Amino acid sequence: MDLSGKHVVVTGACGALGRAVCARAAALGASVTGLDVLSAEVPGCAAVYAVDLGDGAATAACLDRLAPVDALFNIAGGFAMGPATWQESDAGWDAMFRINVDTLRNVLRAAVPGMIARGRGSIVNVGAIGALKGQPNLAAYAAAKSVVMRLTESLSAEVDAPGVG
Repeated sequence: MDLSGKHVVVTGACGALGRAVCARAAALGASVTGLDVLSAEVPGCAAVYAVDLGDGAATAACLDRLAPVDALFNIAGGFAMGPATWQESDAGWDAMFRINVDTLRNVLRAAVPGMIARGRGSIVNVGAIGALKGQPNLAAYAAAKSVVMRLTESLSAEVDAPGVG
């Protein structure tokens, strides 16, 4: 696979999976930009921008500066063990949805219209195996990652015709 001339954006670029994706995309010839809550040097990234992907306006402004985006890897997210389902606080539920669902929605809202306008683009959203089956003390996390999976399925059906997938 040759990604020469392609601009790849990786959210969660500073994490282990993000670093691996950045390095691989660069090795395949892509120009890679990383996004994360912190800015650090990431092998393979031409630049890493610190942006709160939970902030829709900040995410849109950042992606506007980076356009056009040929491929988007949505890896940003987070995990936390929780108490039992009935004991999880509203703050615990909100935190899991903010870091896993809201970040994804904000990035998609900012990047997908440009891909549709150009008639091409690729998107990879990372879910979690923990979303396939409920487990003790993981209700908020599993629910949030399940939303990521269903959102991805819906998005795929919505943008398939315009050449974005």
